[in-house]
Amino acid sequence: MKLLITGATGTIGGGVLHQALTHPSITSVTALTRRPLETSHPKLHNIIVSDWQHWSAFDLSQISDADAMVWALGVHAADETANYVYPRAFQEQFLEARRARFGAEVEAREGFRHVYVSGQFVEVDQERSLWFLAAARKLRGRMQEEVMAFAERNADVWQAWAVRPGGVMVGDGVLNSVARGVFGTSVITDKQLGAFVVDLVVRGQDEERVIGNKRMVLEGRALLADQSK
Repeated sequence: MKLLITGATGTIGGGVLHQALTHPSITSVTALTRRPLETSHPKLHNIIVSDWQHWSAFDLSQISDADAMVWALGVHAADETANYVYPRAFQEQFLEARRARFGAEVEAREGFRHVYVSGQFVEVDQERSLWFLAAARKLRGRMQEEVMAFAERNADVWQAWAVRPGGVMVGDGVLNSVARGVFGTSVITDKQLGAFVVDLVVRGQDEERVIGNKRMVLEGRALLADQSK
């Protein structure tokens, strides 16, 4: 399996990247980044993307044969370009390049798997009144809905899931242990999230299209326990 990842220099994307590089079913990982990755690995390829809105034919030629994407690129602010324009442009231009590459055979191939990293407090209801970060939460909600709608419009060649993590913690320090004790399954570690997302990508089957934090914590924890045996 060839996997694409955006946001690999961040906490969430980095957690996914680490798990992907160690998963035996994933043979190639291409990280699409703004700046070079410091990580090196035999499976890992790094493409520096200069324009996330208008993808170059060269970049698309290197990735249009991929099997899956984890989109973990975004910002917390209400930045429409980063949180809506860029992920939407990827979907449309990537699928166009994929159809051009494989022609009629694209429908005979297994559907492309797209996992969009949303957030626990993202709001899809654009009319709802919110107490905090309303614009940013609704903007991400618009994109989450667009991810689902795009998959429905192209159901013969495209599958999509949205994962909604809560607070993401890195490491196993004392403060993180306290946070887990206080907030329980409202928080998740980067390792748990990475393990869950990579397992979802590899399986490519899940009836629940929008997946919440609690499930990812429990299943991610179990997956990590299996890895340590």
